[in-house]
Amino acid sequence: MSPYPKELKERLVRRMLDEKISPESLAELSGVGKTTLWRWRKAALDGALRAEAKPESAPERRSSAEKLRLVMAAEALEGKEFGAFLREEGVHTSDLRRWRAQMYEGLDGRTRAKKEATQKLRQAQRDKRELESELRRKEAALAETAALLVLSKKARRLWGDEDAPMIGKSDKSSST
Repeated sequence: MSPYPKELKERLVRRMLDEKISPESLAELSGVGKTTLWRWRKAALDGALRAEAKPESAPERRSSAEKLRLVMAAEALEGKEFGAFLREEGVHTSDLRRWRAQMYEGLDGRTRAKKEATQKLRQAQRDKRELESELRRKEAALAETAALLVLSKKARRLWGDEDAPMIGKSDKSSST
């Protein structure tokens, strides 16, 4: 945090930039260190240069319509005209190549991607139906097995044969 008030900083920076006073001269007049003044001046100039730059000049900030316009305009140019166009618009050849590829993807890729996504969805739905069917079959088999077990126990109790081995189990005590 600067020990100097914001108003003082702004006033001194304005004097350096507007009145073209050097940081060394202003340091003697104001009592603020010349290194500090140089740093403030540099920060102000960097901020001014950023503010002057067009916000859409960054390739990733351009709209789709702007990218299309640039790609189409560049197609008709060659040599020096093409280089001048790139400098004037603030783009690189790699940007144009990438945008052109994105355009082709948009024309072909979206429909292809949409078809692939639809196919994957349908396959997932088929798989889900098969799994649900298998789950229902196994639940029914489990319920049937549980019912047979209950009936088997009831039958043994009813006929008084509780010491008899259960169905499917061997009687280890009788074999010795």
